[in-house]
Amino acid sequence: MLKRILPLLFLLPLSFSEFVLSEMGNFWIITAPVAMIVTVLLAIMYMASKALSQPQLEAWTKLELREFLVGVVLIVLVITVMQASALLLPMLTGYQGSMKDYAVFELNTFTTPLLTAYNSAIEASHHLTLLSGYSFSYPMSLWYFSLSYWEAPYGGYASLITMLYHASQGLTNAILIYQTAVLLIDFFTSSALALIPLAFALRLIPFTRQAGTTLIALCLGAFIFLPFSVFLVSEFHKTMSIPSPSIPDFSSMEVNIPLGFKEICSGNAKNFASVPGEVWGVAICGPFCIISTIAYAACFANCWQFVTSVFYPMMVTVGQNVYGFAVFAANLASDKDIVEIYNVLQPFLRAVNDRIVLCYIDLIIISTITYVGVKSVSSALGGEYFLAGLQRLI
Repeated sequence: MLKRILPLLFLLPLSFSEFVLSEMGNFWIITAPVAMIVTVLLAIMYMASKALSQPQLEAWTKLELREFLVGVVLIVLVITVMQASALLLPMLTGYQGSMKDYAVFELNTFTTPLLTAYNSAIEASHHLTLLSGYSFSYPMSLWYFSLSYWEAPYGGYASLITMLYHASQGLTNAILIYQTAVLLIDFFTSSALALIPLAFALRLIPFTRQAGTTLIALCLGAFIFLPFSVFLVSEFHKTMSIPSPSIPDFSSMEVNIPLGFKEICSGNAKNFASVPGEVWGVAICGPFCIISTIAYAACFANCWQFVTSVFYPMMVTVGQNVYGFAVFAANLASDKDIVEIYNVLQPFLRAVNDRIVLCYIDLIIISTITYVGVKSVSSALGGEYFLAGLQRLI
């Protein structure tokens, strides 16, 4: 009877579990030989009990034979459930692929708004850093005397950077959580497919039955419950109005440099303004005295004195006053309103907070579903219930 049942039980799920068995590379190497060895040993023990007239040994052999058949049925059911989960996903979501790929896709979808928000926070922090560090000096030259007015009108705006710092820190943690979940799903799913043939083998061996059942529950949790919990979380997201934090316009935080100021601060303009009075004296007096009717030496000496002592200082004074007035007028005309900046940052920071809190809720839901599923399956199949190591990990 056993010889007829065993092949049927092993071959029953093969017609609709090609994907799962193809991923279990060690199934025929580990599970099938162990099943055959256990079958032979039970047959030997049964014959020995009959030959030695040992009713206790015969009862133990029959009990272990029943547990062996239960283990074979359990293996068939586990393979069937694993394959059914792969077939059920396209029906529920329309996604063509494995549950692991779908879970990774959804987690990356959760991460995308966080990356957008992180980029906005960094860019806003950059603009506010430039704005808070902006200052200007208004020089007023009066021949040999000069006055100057210095101001940093937006220095207090640096306090807003602290809020963006905390927001970017929270976004970093949320992104880390989702990307860690992607890595763990990939690792645990691959590990489950590699370990489940060993779990089947341990379940068939009489003395390691409980360890094998517990390992089967852990593999099911990694292969089914963990990706399925991500699927449930994604469905929860679809029923909610979740904000996508971003700052589309940074114009309220930008420093407006008046037209022409960049050219004044360029290399050519700075080189032209740094030409000393002596060079101006040679450039002006040299050609002028050639065409003058006065003797060249006398003309050059008087012209040199006028250019270096009168014309050049006057030109510098006028240039400084004009430039300083232009700077002062430009800063008066480009005043920034901190209320306007706050009105841009406040909804962004609120949306960031909602996203971060939602990330931690997702983490709790995924961990709880996976843990409860593994614990329930392990207890139902006769494995370890407390799972102290898994409890400590959670």
